[in-house]
Amino acid sequence: MLAAVQRRNPKALRQRTAAEPVAAARQLSASRPAETNRLSVAANYPTTSINNARRPVSARPGKRVVSAAFAPDVKANSGGHGPTVISQADATADTPTAPTSNSSPESTTATAAASPAAPGSIANMQPRPVGLQTNPATALPTPLATLPLATTPLPEPFPQPRLYLGLLAAPDVSTVKMADYQAPTPNLGLLLEYRLTSRLRVNTGLLRSTKQYRARKQDYDWSYYPIALNGNFKWVDGRCTILDVPVNLRYDVLARPRYQVFGSAGVSSLFMQHETYAYDYEYYGRLYRWERSFTNENQHWFSVLNLSAGYERNLGRHWRLQAEPYVKLPLGGVGAGKVRLMSGGVFFGVKYGL
Repeated sequence: MLAAVQRRNPKALRQRTAAEPVAAARQLSASRPAETNRLSVAANYPTTSINNARRPVSARPGKRVVSAAFAPDVKANSGGHGPTVISQADATADTPTAPTSNSSPESTTATAAASPAAPGSIANMQPRPVGLQTNPATALPTPLATLPLATTPLPEPFPQPRLYLGLLAAPDVSTVKMADYQAPTPNLGLLLEYRLTSRLRVNTGLLRSTKQYRARKQDYDWSYYPIALNGNFKWVDGRCTILDVPVNLRYDVLARPRYQVFGSAGVSSLFMQHETYAYDYEYYGRLYRWERSFTNENQHWFSVLNLSAGYERNLGRHWRLQAEPYVKLPLGGVGAGKVRLMSGGVFFGVKYGL
């Protein structure tokens, strides 16, 4: 019967067949609003391309043609033996491109106007430009101005004089091979110092010190009085007045505008001004005291090693105060008895820079 109708009115049959995908597209668009544009275009163009010519999709009796909106594109073969599935590339070339979400309202309106649409279809609905509702951007706060750091200015360093004159004083303790210790004695002197570089200085001076010590009998050289070797005694008391001429090299380990921490090393020459030695001995049950003195008889060049470390404080442009612990180690025997005399103390001094 369908074949008879087709022979009588083939145009009506083609319209009926073409209306089926349109109705399906409308029903699907009502349930899936997100695909409105795609379904509208598919509903308005239910045709496929055959040799670049648009023709309605025909169907064989008993065969249902599904719209391209939700099924693969259908392409009728030239022999008229039914629909065949075509590739996505062919469908893209034959089917008008549906507007995307990124398309502008003007392009969407132009596409809808150019496309034939059935009355009452979604395609007839003119797209309405919808402006994005945006809140005015909140103004960012003005960046804070860069504030200057409140820094305490460093004190300006005083210009360092080249030449210094100073006075020194120290309590001095002496011993021979650390066998015994006596009360401290005074050590006074003058200092002359010259600055070679910003950290290196050389100094010399003249110190008058009194050495008071007690040594054992075997610590002395008795060549000047051999008879004492037969004496019955153990200890010898010594008291010497000495001129000490040091030559030291000083290095400032820590140099600051207001103070310096330094170390010093050098040697000293000793000039014995006055020497007195005494000891007590027993002779035939009686106790006697032997004593002998020497004046300006012994000089010992570079016989003492000087080691010290100290702290110096600036009191302005010219004046300096310093404290300097020291030790004097023997490099040879001193005095008439050639004893190895060691001494130590703390120098306290004041200097004036020229």
